[in-house]
Amino acid sequence: FNNILTSVLGNVSMARATLPRSGPASNLLTEAEQACVRARQITWRLLTFSKGGVPAKKTLGIAHILHESAGIALRGSAVRCTFNLPPHLWMVEADEVQLVQVFSNVFINAKEAMPHGGVITVTAENVVEADRRSECALPVVPGNYLQVSIVDEGIGIPREHIGRIFDPYFSTKQRGSGLGLATTYSIVKNHGGFLVIESNLGRGTTVRVSLPASSSHAVYQPVEPMAHRSGDRRRVLVMDDEASIRTLTSNMLQFLGYDAEVVDSGSAAIERFAHRKFDVVMLDLIVPGEMGGKEAMRWLADINPSVKAILVSGHTRDAVLADFRDHGFQAVIAKPFTLQELSATLCSVIGTPGWRVH
Repeated sequence: FNNILTSVLGNVSMARATLPRSGPASNLLTEAEQACVRARQITWRLLTFSKGGVPAKKTLGIAHILHESAGIALRGSAVRCTFNLPPHLWMVEADEVQLVQVFSNVFINAKEAMPHGGVITVTAENVVEADRRSECALPVVPGNYLQVSIVDEGIGIPREHIGRIFDPYFSTKQRGSGLGLATTYSIVKNHGGFLVIESNLGRGTTVRVSLPASSSHAVYQPVEPMAHRSGDRRRVLVMDDEASIRTLTSNMLQFLGYDAEVVDSGSAAIERFAHRKFDVVMLDLIVPGEMGGKEAMRWLADINPSVKAILVSGHTRDAVLADFRDHGFQAVIAKPFTLQELSATLCSVIGTPGWRVH
């Protein structure tokens, strides 16, 4: 299903990037792209809960994650969101996909607590924790944290339920699965963070999510339209066993101003890499019946120890996603991905991309 969704999302995002920002066609494609992103989040949420997805951590800013999560959770509702996100917030080392799940789940619960509409206030701040303690049975280790507070104006949570809201399958809603906040708890725990819940019946609930701050100063930069840069085009080698994904990725790379070559297996990637020079290699993690990305990377590093590579994953539970740098990769990108996400990932690995897209 991820490969099917990759083809749909990739082509929609590429079509949208060819049009002006405003206009009926662009607006319709934006709607389609957002629908694909919501479908992607549902797929990843199911995989995370059922398989216990290993965090594929990278240095992230929080602002775009909060905006995306709110858009997914609140779309079509009478609830609106206000953001207080000051500049110079600390970065976090986190799995972007899983963080979107964390905050989407919190936003969904806040929305359902306000069936007639209302306002959710989101605030982020840098916090230094000096004392060792526990919150919601999660350890708080002294250090620097990025804290996100999500405050609703809903019905509140009864005191007797506060201690159980993160339990799997516990729900006070007639149609609730009890999995959303349990998944949130698991992800925050796996990231070394902690949660605080404050609630008053009839007055609303505050959920505080604290994540360890990163020592890195990398900054997330949304991609914007710009003209093709001058100079030689970068060459990218793509390895994927699915023909449709190879074709799509090649088209996306060419649109971004790169030259792309594609192969269908790890052994074919090794053969091509040994005879051609590439600025970056994109390797699919798992190739049924053939050599996958992790094994191929070892061979590529023997050929050229300075090889730059991106691990492409359908969000499996393989531990290589969490420690991809230990296996020689510079970045991870999860299927399905948009044109903007591909451009940003390439930028992080080999510098300024040929195109920046809206």
